[in-house]
Amino acid sequence: MLRLFIALPLPDAIAGAVQKTQSELDRASWSKRDNLHITLRFVGEVDEAQATDLDLALAEIRVAPFELALQGSGFFGNSKPHAAWMGVAPNEALNHLQRACERACRQIGLDPDTRAYTPHVTTCYLQEGHSLEAVIAYQARHNLFKAGPWTADRFYLYASHISKKGSNLYGVEAEYPLIG
Repeated sequence: MLRLFIALPLPDAIAGAVQKTQSELDRASWSKRDNLHITLRFVGEVDEAQATDLDLALAEIRVAPFELALQGSGFFGNSKPHAAWMGVAPNEALNHLQRACERACRQIGLDPDTRAYTPHVTTCYLQEGHSLEAVIAYQARHNLFKAGPWTADRFYLYASHISKKGSNLYGVEAEYPLIG
């Protein structure tokens, strides 16, 4: 079984800007620079046949390259935050690509993702015992964060592996150029 997700990579300069925000919060497991990305669709566990079918479906997506920028910050979990993130400026082309990835997943028989799409870059996962006040203060300090723009010209199918130390290791399974 493979644990997969579909995402846009970040250019090095943008990843560097995000990484500069990763030092001000205790009890946080910071995302490694090479792991920073904008998730289009979390796929989850699939077998080899489904992975092959998904690869073929994703290769059929036709979306022209588009400009993206990061903007703002936030966290998931309301009163019990579990992840902090940098947001993506509103972008209809990104939403179109995300919907195309969702259709590809449904085409191969995966259950629909019923959550509202919130494009973001996860900066850290929060460990037990963190302070809600510290998380809110971190978010407030980075609420005006901006990075970019840059041109998104490809997206990837990634596999996620858990290392022996418990951290996520992401490997590119396939690359798809954005072509209109």
